[in-house]
Amino acid sequence: MTLARCAACDREAWYTELEEHTFPTEFVPITPADGRAMVAGYWHKKEGREISADEKQLLAALEARLAAALQGFGEGSEGVFAKLSSRSPKDSRMCMERGVTNVAEKLEAIQAAGGDVDDNAVAVAITASTIECLKLQDAAEVMACFLTSDRVCTDDLPLALSFPDAWTQHIVLRKWISIPPQFELRAFVFDRKLTALSQYYDNAYFTELVEHKERMLEVVQQCFEAIKDKCPVTPAEYSIDIAVKLDEAKAYVIELNPFGKPDGLGTGTPLFDMRDEGDRAVLFGDAPFEFRVMTDTGVAAGTKAKVGQNLLKDLAEPMKQRLLALGFTEEEEPEAPQPAGDESPAPAAPAAAPAPAMRQEGGGDINDTVRRIIAETDPELLRALKQALDAA
Repeated sequence: MTLARCAACDREAWYTELEEHTFPTEFVPITPADGRAMVAGYWHKKEGREISADEKQLLAALEARLAAALQGFGEGSEGVFAKLSSRSPKDSRMCMERGVTNVAEKLEAIQAAGGDVDDNAVAVAITASTIECLKLQDAAEVMACFLTSDRVCTDDLPLALSFPDAWTQHIVLRKWISIPPQFELRAFVFDRKLTALSQYYDNAYFTELVEHKERMLEVVQQCFEAIKDKCPVTPAEYSIDIAVKLDEAKAYVIELNPFGKPDGLGTGTPLFDMRDEGDRAVLFGDAPFEFRVMTDTGVAAGTKAKVGQNLLKDLAEPMKQRLLALGFTEEEEPEAPQPAGDESPAPAAPAAAPAPAMRQEGGGDINDTVRRIIAETDPELLRALKQALDAA
């Protein structure tokens, strides 16, 4: 994949053409010197490394430019979502710490209202909280968000700095519009055709998404017809993250990502499995269009393959502790029955103590709940959540 295909999907590359189909946005240019100062600020915050007076001055000046740009949204703005040209700081430690608190508050509210804190409720709470925690109120919060993001400061900026002649980086400030997770979708375009559509957050079941699926598809198709000849991405192969506002009968473009053969060019395909021949045929336009959603709390309408089980041991215990705080209890697994009569079992090697089962009063074993949340959540998100849990 070329840098040009990536750059064509940066917001500043398509915003003018699609402005009426997206959210109000301000672009704050940053220089390579700003980028180096941000990386230095990240390591200063994380490990206490030295940061020069010049780098501090650059960061202060950048924060002032961000504050001026935020004025463009006018009074009464709820806040902003901030990202670099190509990537968001969704792994920000500052934001994820907020997210963990938000998850606990949402689950406590469900419990206080007499609802069930089941696996899907936890997954929905995590999903909603990881969106809400990215709402930033002022320039200082924007800077803190970027300077606590591994994605931005150990990956994206160093990569961009290695290509100084192609430097085009901005901090992109998008007016905050609340988008419930069930109304965010990912669409796939190949050879100028809308080939597939999926719910974006595929780790949870959303009743509203299932109920309004056909209407949402109509709104997305109308949006695509309106933008397909305006979108400047060449070749016309990309994914579109879309927010659907049913009360307005309108879909908004959140962002574009490069997409194409043979493997999707690194863009995620939520409820489609790029390893599956049939799914690839749909995504690349060789099979009929499909719109996939979770049809119940455990089954997707189509193939999906999840990763992240390797994080189970790291994250399961902190997550269990959060659930314990919400009223779940731990119970020891029952011992295996002993053979009757004089029969004696063959000697066995000493085994580790059985893991305690976790049960909610009046409910069942929730070890599987935790495992499913881990297995069905974006691994990058899980790593960020683990960092926040460890820091909490």
